[in-house]
Amino acid sequence: PNSNILELGMFQGGSLVFMDKLLKPKKIVGIDISKKEIPALEAYKKTTESVSTYYGVSQDDERALENLITKEFDSGIDLIVDDASHLYEQTKKSYEILFNKLSSGGIYIIEDWSWSYKIGHQDPSNSWHDKKGMASLLFELIGDIASTNHIKHMQIFNCMAIIKKGNSATQVPVLQNLNLRGRDVPFV
Repeated sequence: PNSNILELGMFQGGSLVFMDKLLKPKKIVGIDISKKEIPALEAYKKTTESVSTYYGVSQDDERALENLITKEFDSGIDLIVDDASHLYEQTKKSYEILFNKLSSGGIYIIEDWSWSYKIGHQDPSNSWHDKKGMASLLFELIGDIASTNHIKHMQIFNCMAIIKKGNSATQVPVLQNLNLRGRDVPFV
């Protein structure tokens, strides 16, 4: 109750409606790279004041995300759910833009991080076969846990990673203080 939620990647709008009904947030905003509106979601929006949708917005578009946050979230964000591209580069960029926008103790969820370990993606004919897997980002987040106080804790499940923001008042850029001793983050 009275929380603010941002969902990256709406697909057909089911999870946005589910979170609205279950969590009863003050505000829930969804973005999607597709410019095509979701008719059922747009019909649902007419029944509530808490839901806003933005189409044609990429999860890694810093200007669009900053503008959206300024417009929609005057009292911070309590929950961010990234169920968008599932690709390392875009997901990392979203995280870098949005994590510091979370309220202290807020939750950041990265869904479907484990796709690169699935049998179908192991096949060289798969279009994502040579893409960097999302586990690489989780290794980077582990580095943030070890070297900063940005993250209070992280839980990793086979379908999602749940990151709880620490109570740090500092705004040091996330994923910048990795103490890798000159080593690369694993490419998985």
